[in-house]
Amino acid sequence: MISVIIEGHNETNNMGTADDTIEALKKQQFPQDQVNLILVGTTAQANVWRQRYADSAPFASMRAIGLDGGNYYSFKNIGIDACLDEFAAMTDSDLLPDPGWLSAIVAALSDGADVSIGLSKFVGANGDGPLSLFILTLSAISWGWIVGKKRGKDYIPNGLHSHNTAFRTASAKRLRFPEDRGRTCGSMLLFQQARALGMDVRLTPGQIGTHAFNGDFIPFHIRVGYEILVSRGLAPDLPNGWTTRTGIFEPIICTVLHGLFDVPQAYRYAAAVGLNPLAQLALVCCAIPCSVFLRSVQAAGMYATMVAPAQMRKWVEQQAAPTASVAELSPSI
Repeated sequence: MISVIIEGHNETNNMGTADDTIEALKKQQFPQDQVNLILVGTTAQANVWRQRYADSAPFASMRAIGLDGGNYYSFKNIGIDACLDEFAAMTDSDLLPDPGWLSAIVAALSDGADVSIGLSKFVGANGDGPLSLFILTLSAISWGWIVGKKRGKDYIPNGLHSHNTAFRTASAKRLRFPEDRGRTCGSMLLFQQARALGMDVRLTPGQIGTHAFNGDFIPFHIRVGYEILVSRGLAPDLPNGWTTRTGIFEPIICTVLHGLFDVPQAYRYAAAVGLNPLAQLALVCCAIPCSVFLRSVQAAGMYATMVAPAQMRKWVEQQAAPTASVAELSPSI
């Protein structure tokens, strides 16, 4: 049995709906009667979910947990606390898991992994046309940094995405997403915890989830710049930690380093998501101008954080603050 934990925080930001995520889970190439759903959100969200999914079929069960005053990472921690199955998969209320998502997770965890890390892409990023290839390139730069170098046939993970990670439940209960930094830095810090405990942390290419591509893309990368600067201060033992000692030049140096890494990163990502060699080459060529633009946006976020750290943290938290009403989230109730 496996539990799938869906947080409701992103739904309150109009980024997507848990309903869409659940519909994607119904299309999994995996026995649905072996899946227990755990939905964690506000009290109002939980009440809506309980009414809407009073009949949990085709899943084994569905449990809704309400907490007012929680945040993105506290919802995930609560989900893990509530999990009773051997395995726990974690996704967001704006992510659509591909049909092979659960099968890939169960295979990796059954093979001994403590943590199985999945790949993410934007809607339309299939690599089968110019626009699709462009969107996949943006996916590679936005999400592909977790794909490290190969060791044998496997990619070494450089990090994890909290919207697409699964655990042996016993291992997950030894970890904790930090909740004191709001929406930021928690994934990196949990990844560091798992590594420090000597856990078997694996990247699972078949564990793919899809995000919508929307107008929040540029603010997202400004926030990434904030997270880069803050996380390097929290964990100076990260690769190239010496950049934290370069003062006002740190954003420029980080931008150059990330830009240099983006080309091999884009190639590894393209291979990991299954593109053919010609499409891989095309994506790498497309990655250069995309990298220059997006890394510049991140540098702007880093400089804004250096100049006004308190204001930037407040802005980042406002970006993650709930905006949708219960009526907007549940038009059928």
